[in-house]
Amino acid sequence: MFMKVIKIIIYFFLIGFCHLILAQNQITEQGSITTLNPSVESQGERSVRVQKIEITKSYTIVSFVHTNLSQGEMWIQIMPSIKIIGAFGKRTFKFIKTEGIPVAPEKFTYTKYGQRKYFRVYFEKLDPGIEKVDIFECTNTDLYVCFNFYGVKIKNPITQIAPTVVNKNGPAINNSNIIIQGKVLNSKTQKPVACQINFQFASNRKQIASVQSNALGYYKMVLKGGYFYNCTASAKGYLVSEETINTGKFTPNKVFICNFLLKPVEVGETIRLHNIYFAQAEFKVLDASYNELDKLAKIMQSNPTMEILIEGHTDIIGNENDNLVLSQKRVNAVKEYLVKKGIAEKRIQTKAYGGTKPLKTDGTDQDRQVNRRVEFKILKK
Repeated sequence: MFMKVIKIIIYFFLIGFCHLILAQNQITEQGSITTLNPSVESQGERSVRVQKIEITKSYTIVSFVHTNLSQGEMWIQIMPSIKIIGAFGKRTFKFIKTEGIPVAPEKFTYTKYGQRKYFRVYFEKLDPGIEKVDIFECTNTDLYVCFNFYGVKIKNPITQIAPTVVNKNGPAINNSNIIIQGKVLNSKTQKPVACQINFQFASNRKQIASVQSNALGYYKMVLKGGYFYNCTASAKGYLVSEETINTGKFTPNKVFICNFLLKPVEVGETIRLHNIYFAQAEFKVLDASYNELDKLAKIMQSNPTMEILIEGHTDIIGNENDNLVLSQKRVNAVKEYLVKKGIAEKRIQTKAYGGTKPLKTDGTDQDRQVNRRVEFKILKK
């Protein structure tokens, strides 16, 4: 009897072991990377939690669980504007579809307090190497609380070796290399501009190469294929221009064309800073803003006598004084970031307008999002 029990135990142990091996093989074959219960630095709504993030061959899949904590009527939905922001704002991954939750304007309505809803949201696949992201659905309103998560840490390593750069004499190109080349022109005169072009991994902002365009505006660089690269052109007297190139699908020695039109610096011009993110009703600059602010820092580094005025605006909704104070704190935070990047404090002025200069005064909250903005005006070249 004893031996029979032992045989049964061994039998089930072997079955379980085989299932484990098969499961591991399946994960390897699918090439997916899974992060369970990822750490989150901050979030906008406490009733929802990220359970799992999977990076598959085709998608980034985020699994959520939401708990109804309202005694009254409660409903949830996913706004189609939801997106993942990675690489410190350089890369945005679009929403594709959902499972288990409707997309606005459709709603799921709870029937009782404490009820849970499990659902998944599909996005474009993350680039290898992006291991910290923000999940940004929308901006909170009086009627809608957004599912926003900031500083979500995941497993997503770069599996390839770092790119290598050829010298100016152009030695033989091996089978894993690609060519990035193009021309840099003045956007107004269409004349060539001699400038510096820097190349970074889009996933982590690590600079890996740079090249100068010649007197005719031409440049050429040879890098390893298989990556997303950010290419940034900067020159004295011009605003910075940036392009992202996907070399993930390439044939050996493929040529990628990346041309730049550099806009001259003009005193009095006001320029909006896109993709500047703050936590809801807070003034801390989020990681997703770094790319845009780094471009501004680069402009000021390339133009060492340039002085600017940073202007902050909020929506017209809410307490007027609170909006003014919030916008002042936010422009101060932007200034502080630039100073940490080596820009002299005396070259940066700030001005808060709150909701006194809206671009749009009617429509829905989504329509009025354009009112929430940070801009800079060029005071001196």
